[in-house]
Amino acid sequence: MWEFIEFAVLVIIISASGVMMPSPLFVANVSSGIHGGTKTGIKMVVGHTIVEFPLVILLGIGVFSLEYFQNLEQ
Repeated sequence: MWEFIEFAVLVIIISASGVMMPSPLFVANVSSGIHGGTKTGIKMVVGHTIVEFPLVILLGIGVFSLEYFQNLEQ
């Protein structure tokens, strides 16, 4: 369980560092939000989550399986 919490904290820290950096995606979000309103912002968040969530899950599976296979070798 501790490994999962450690992984979640690392994901949050790395994600926050990427979010704080201005990028073309940030500019697109602000521009669309100004023109489209709240519904456009929600659509962009949901779209981003659809792409990012499976990637985070796959990374987590990879990290935990790597630890599992290292324990089998010992």
